[in-house]
Amino acid sequence: MEAKGKFISEILLRYRLNKKDALMVGDTYLWDCKSAKDVGVEALLLDSEYRTNCRSGKRARRVIRTLIEVLDYV
Repeated sequence: MEAKGKFISEILLRYRLNKKDALMVGDTYLWDCKSAKDVGVEALLLDSEYRTNCRSGKRARRVIRTLIEVLDYV
């Protein structure tokens, strides 16, 4: 497990959160979204210049443009 995935798992345990009740919002696909998915947490990618310029950023299926859009997923 990558460091970010381990950190996500530790946060879930610390706050007694169920994976199905968690949502990761990040700005990088590999570091944020993939790490969350690898530990079973849903993820949203914030659209940014990184996503446009990074090949892995184009893999994201759930992309938001503004943080207010998070409300559509909760």
